[in-house]
Amino acid sequence: MYVPKQMPALLNVTSKVCFDHDGNYWKSPDGGYLFSHSYEGYQFPDEKEHLLNLINKGISQN
Repeated sequence: MYVPKQMPALLNVTSKVCFDHDGNYWKSPDGGYLFSHSYEGYQFPDEKEHLLNLINKGISQN
């Protein structure tokens, strides 16, 4: 398993997870950033699967 994916995959929390690290340079196909740059982040556990999908997209670009 790729290291940036391990921590979010193992998190079992009911809070928001934000990203302000070097993974934020990953771009989406439309040219925007793959991850939200908002401190609103991603609500866990509701958006966990969505976030893991975004991480997979970012990893596959490298």
